[in-house]
Amino acid sequence: MHAACASNSNSRSVSAPSKAAPSTVMLSAGVSGFYNTPVSKAAILTIAVNSLSASILQGKPLLHLQLFPHVFTHHQFWRLASTHMAFTSSSEVLFGGILIYHMRLLERHWGSYKFASFILISSVVSTALDVMSLLLLSNFNITHVSPGPYAALSALAYNFVVDIPLTYRFKVMGVTVTDKMFVYLLGGQMLWCSWPHCLIPIVCGWITGMILKSDVAPVYIKKWRIPKRIWNIFDTYFLKLIQSDAPTSLSRESRSADGYASIPTTGPHRRNSTAGVEMPSRIPSNRPPSEANIQTLVTMGFERNAVIAALQATDDDVNAAASRLLE
Repeated sequence: MHAACASNSNSRSVSAPSKAAPSTVMLSAGVSGFYNTPVSKAAILTIAVNSLSASILQGKPLLHLQLFPHVFTHHQFWRLASTHMAFTSSSEVLFGGILIYHMRLLERHWGSYKFASFILISSVVSTALDVMSLLLLSNFNITHVSPGPYAALSALAYNFVVDIPLTYRFKVMGVTVTDKMFVYLLGGQMLWCSWPHCLIPIVCGWITGMILKSDVAPVYIKKWRIPKRIWNIFDTYFLKLIQSDAPTSLSRESRSADGYASIPTTGPHRRNSTAGVEMPSRIPSNRPPSEANIQTLVTMGFERNAVIAALQATDDDVNAAASRLLE
């Protein structure tokens, strides 16, 4: 099964966009690395360590959620929590980690506190839906679900699709697709690697994301947050130890936006390296950048001051501003 997953992944990777500009491709994932996303980094590390430990200690049978006889007969209620803690195969760990890496844009958009709280509350709600689904489908010989944070990832994926704006489009064999297609492909790959037992948590997680995003859920569930005292301890003694520094390019652009001098890479004095002639440059406009374009780039992880400066220098062109920020 692992070989099949790997070969399937390789076959999909060859259809990468050939005409997309490098800066635009980078924009789809925002600022590279885990800058301002310590919860995403902690989630990947925790899942990887838990999955490896379960494999070494032969604890995989203790992870999956099965109502009969484990929960209702043997009263192993801890399975309701352990089922979210780890994957059981290296393929799931790989693709799940990549998917969490994409979801880090939501953490930048929401903030780490709301992001971590959403993961917990969505896991609780989707677990209740998992239990109801297993009870309803028990007559169809569906007795358990695959372990892993499928539900939380699916709930995050729904919010990713709704909240994170499109950044570029490209064509594959004449079909126009968007940058969010990579998230769908990762989700499909994970579904393939653990079919059919991961279908229930994925569907329940997606429904949970829809419920928490809509007005159906009670306000106290939608607004629930981790208790501040617990969050402060977690933030101080764990998240701050693994937080990542800002990328060099982002720091340089931020310093430039704050008034520090920088070596110009674009402008009227930029020359062609081969022909030795001056290249025309975009003349900055006095028009203030639109708030929508500012939010698009801020969501990708760039500092607001740097975003405003880049948009002003590129006449409110999002792609050109992204190229400038990523230089």
